[in-house]
Amino acid sequence: MIFERIEILNLFSYRQAVFDLSGPVPGRNIALISGRNGYGKTSFLNAIKLLFVGPNADLCRAVQRGRELKPKEYVLGLGEEWLGIMNRQARRRGETRCEVRIRWNEPDGPVEALRRWDLSGGAYEETLELDRLGDTQRHLAGEDAQAFLGERLPEDYLSYFFYDGEQIQQLAEAARTQQIEQMERLLNISKIETLLEYLDKVAKSWRNEAAQASQRYRLCQLETELAAIEAKDAAMGETAQDLDRERDELERLIREEDRYLDDRRAASGDEGRLKSDAARLEAELESGQASLALALIPVAPLLVNTGPVRAGIEALERIVHSEAGSQAQALQAVLQDLPHDLFDKPPQSSPPLTDGQRRFYRNRLQGLLTAFIPSPADFLEGPLHLDSGHARELLALFQHFAQADQERLDRASDLRTLTQTKRRLADIRERLDDLSGLSGDEQQELRRRKAANDDRKKRIGAIDTELKLLGRQRQDLQRDRELKAKEIRDQERQVHLGEHARRKVQRAQDARDFFAAYKDALRVSKREALEAEINRRFGQLMTSHGMIRTIRVDDHFRLHFLDREDESVAMGSLSAGMKQLVATALLWALKEVSAKDVPLAIDTPLARIDHAHQVNLLTRYYPFAGEQVIVLPTDAELDPGKYALLLPHIYREYRLENPDGDDTDVVSGPMYEAVAEVSNG
Repeated sequence: MIFERIEILNLFSYRQAVFDLSGPVPGRNIALISGRNGYGKTSFLNAIKLLFVGPNADLCRAVQRGRELKPKEYVLGLGEEWLGIMNRQARRRGETRCEVRIRWNEPDGPVEALRRWDLSGGAYEETLELDRLGDTQRHLAGEDAQAFLGERLPEDYLSYFFYDGEQIQQLAEAARTQQIEQMERLLNISKIETLLEYLDKVAKSWRNEAAQASQRYRLCQLETELAAIEAKDAAMGETAQDLDRERDELERLIREEDRYLDDRRAASGDEGRLKSDAARLEAELESGQASLALALIPVAPLLVNTGPVRAGIEALERIVHSEAGSQAQALQAVLQDLPHDLFDKPPQSSPPLTDGQRRFYRNRLQGLLTAFIPSPADFLEGPLHLDSGHARELLALFQHFAQADQERLDRASDLRTLTQTKRRLADIRERLDDLSGLSGDEQQELRRRKAANDDRKKRIGAIDTELKLLGRQRQDLQRDRELKAKEIRDQERQVHLGEHARRKVQRAQDARDFFAAYKDALRVSKREALEAEINRRFGQLMTSHGMIRTIRVDDHFRLHFLDREDESVAMGSLSAGMKQLVATALLWALKEVSAKDVPLAIDTPLARIDHAHQVNLLTRYYPFAGEQVIVLPTDAELDPGKYALLLPHIYREYRLENPDGDDTDVVSGPMYEAVAEVSNG
């Protein structure tokens, strides 16, 4: 599919516009449509989406974060929050029609599709028409035209082929169920799931037709119970999605408020230096606490309690120097050496003793000598009863700590240093929050904003707790669902089937098993191909460092990042720019593995990307991402130097002009005429 011509009438910022996009060839595949923010780039992208799917859920959600408009509200508007799709200038002039028309080429000939809205009296009428202009011209309208468009560009594909560069990083961040399902549809895996569901329904219908009444009743009960479990799980899933959206909105507000507070603090003092000092002191404090804990925790009782240590030394000395202690030590030395000297040293007895005799006499000798060793209770009166060997070991240890004054001084010095560091850190934090350089009203406003942000952060913590609880509850429901499904299968086996029905059910089950195995094999194949392709493409795009060595794609098409030691790299440690490069590599890999012949259209193509990786995108991605790539940059993204890198691959250029905000003028010509002239010269 190659877009030849796009016409927009009274839609969003366009009064009347024509884009001739014909003529891409290998090596020159990029159509560049440049313009400042608010000049019509997003309107152009949304007009393409509207033609193929109308006001779908994604478009209705994109108007206002955290809220999804109804299709009627999206088309007609919702007060001052959203003015609808009709161009404002056309609305002021009393016009009621807006439309988008796209013409593209297919192997069977050109196709032209038109979607039009007629707005009048607080309502609207939408029409869709499509003409296949081959040898045998064919006209389609309504549902037939929509079905044709759905075959060429299904709704699930839109977000992977027409997207805003600032928003695609969420593909790397989130492995939401809806996104995973879309990826499976894009890779033609979900079609097999649809077939499996159909086979299940057919087999179920045949079983129920042949079942006895009592068995049918029980089977119906079980299916009702399973439906209740699934409904409860669906409700929890919706709650989790609502919490996710609320969390996203809170995080957005927190970021905005933090930027505002940082700006105000920066205006009233040397915030940068203070933040740097705070970070350094935090690192020192963490390192010092860890070192002190390792040094102090094992010996703290002996270092601190000098009185009990000295008392222990006196008691141990009495044991070591007592007559009983000396006797016990001498006998233990004899007991250790005598059996060896008696039985093992030559000369040996004649005839030699057997091994059994040697063991007997050795044990007898050891028993006799042991009886003469005094009991530890004889060494000292009181609760401390030790043999002399253990007493000597403890005495050496206690004597060391009784004389360890320097070690006590060192640990006390370490504690004082940590206390001073904590005080300095608290002082810097207090200075960061110091508002003395601001007026009274500004101080009050900043305190209010900071308190509101603190409340938002607490709410995020509560949401995380709720999500974890919901996750555990849904896991329980999943186990209940599996048990109930097994019970249903057992009940189905108990149902009496006629011979004819049994054969039909068996054929359906055999077919289901075959396609289920095929789906598993296809999923593995697609996953491996996607993993290989995304690593190849990411290696071409990301060249600044090796924080991510490998990207793993699991069986559910979720992404996992590994470093050079195959240790996991947390998503939170990736920069926004790196996430965008990961998402770009994912989109590139999906297009290659799915082999979908669809144009790419990218708004804000270089957002959040540093200069070196922008060059990679311009020279390694866009010229090779598809047969037709429509790039919609601002002059801040694509300066003359970057434009010169992309210029050899550009076959068509337009500039968008819209100084008044409601009438985009489409001007054919280079983005930077001087650069283009030098290149052509």
